[in-house]
Amino acid sequence: MSKKRTTAAFVALALLLAATAGGHAGAQVVRASPTTTASLVLRVLSYDRALRGRAPDGRVRVLAVYRASETGARASCEATARAIGTLGRSVKVSGMSAEATGHAYSSLESLRAAAQGFQAIYVCGSLDGTVSEISATARRFSLLSISEHEDYARSGLSVAIVSEARMRLVVNLTAATAEGARLDPALLRIATVVR
Repeated sequence: MSKKRTTAAFVALALLLAATAGGHAGAQVVRASPTTTASLVLRVLSYDRALRGRAPDGRVRVLAVYRASETGARASCEATARAIGTLGRSVKVSGMSAEATGHAYSSLESLRAAAQGFQAIYVCGSLDGTVSEISATARRFSLLSISEHEDYARSGLSVAIVSEARMRLVVNLTAATAEGARLDPALLRIATVVR
C-alpha cells in the first residue's frame, strides 16, 4: 500500500470508528449494524499487507462463526456475512472483492473443515470457551481472526472491534503474526496493542 493510500485508509478507518461511536457510558456493548460491522471488518482486512498472498484466487473470503445455540446469533451473523458480500462487490480489499459465509460452531473438527479456503474468520456474538480452538484454527489455516470482544483478542485472537462508549480496536500483535498477517503500522497507531 502506498504512503498516500495508507494515509487515506487510516483517515477513513478513524472517521468510521468515530462515526459509529455510541453515546452510552461505561463498558456497555453497543451492537453495531451489520453494514457497519461489515465495513469495519473489511477496513481492518485492508491493513493486512500479507492478505493478497493468502488469497491466491484474487478474492477475500471471511468465515463468520457463531454459536448455534446463542439466541439471535445466527440471524445477526448471517446478516453481517451478507453485508460483507454486498460491500465486498464494490469496496475492494487490497484490490480484491470480498465475500463471507456463515458457520454454526459445533466442534473443532467442523470448524477446521469449514475454514479451508478462507482468509479471515469473524467471530459473531459470544463463543466463550472456544477461543483457543478458534485461535488454533486461525493459525493453522493463516486466517486473520476478528471478533467484537476485547478479551478474545487478549486470549489469542488477532483483532477486536469493540463497541462501547466509543468504538475502538484492540490488536494482539503476537496472534496476528502467528496467523500470517502483517498489519500495517497505520492500523496499530489507532489501536490498543497487546502482545
